[in-house]
Amino acid sequence: MRKIVWLTIVLALLALVPVAAQDEPVVHIRVAHFSPDTPAVDVYINGSLSDVQGLAFPNVTGWITLEPGTYQLAVTAAGDTAPAIGPASFDLPADAWLTIAAVGSLEEGTLKPAIVAEDYSEMAEGETRVTVFHGIEGAQPVDVLAGGSAVIEVLAFPGALGANDGAQTLNVPAGIYDLEVFLTAERLEQFRLFDLPDTILVAGTNYFVAAVGTPAEPQVVVIPTRQ
Repeated sequence: MRKIVWLTIVLALLALVPVAAQDEPVVHIRVAHFSPDTPAVDVYINGSLSDVQGLAFPNVTGWITLEPGTYQLAVTAAGDTAPAIGPASFDLPADAWLTIAAVGSLEEGTLKPAIVAEDYSEMAEGETRVTVFHGIEGAQPVDVLAGGSAVIEVLAFPGALGANDGAQTLNVPAGIYDLEVFLTAERLEQFRLFDLPDTILVAGTNYFVAAVGTPAEPQVVVIPTRQ
């Protein structure tokens, strides 16, 4: 059976760096651990250990509010100081909502960050917003179906199809949906990765839906954030 993980706030964390005052511009970030063979990790900000420590697969932090700017980020195995990712420079612009995900394989040397820019603008009444992320290295592109109709097509692992970033966002009416994820090549039973019947999408809610794990053992992580 395909594993489905529902997360609201997986980790309640303190800010990584001092938060801007309320009348100043801010940026919102969260960190996702989507590398199945990488142990729990710590995150370093500008060379200092942050409060994101011991983050394990497939967990995601809550939203963290920072001052906009350029930051040096590095990811290490928990308790270690040798970076597995970075240090790399990240520009965090004002008013953005960014999920920074560690994807790929530590053993294969393909571990890398993937940045997903999410849309938290105001929705129309009765709408919900879904961002779907393909985080399974080595898996084919996927199609997402709702009620048998394709709503997202040819969504690939970040960088696997040119400049694609592995994520797509759509607004849909709130309601109950039968969601399915198929490999793009065939919409047959043996090519269905996930079957999520009677999925309730609540109005005014942002959903981050990530396909993670490996092609042999895929998982779905679903994170609802009420606006």
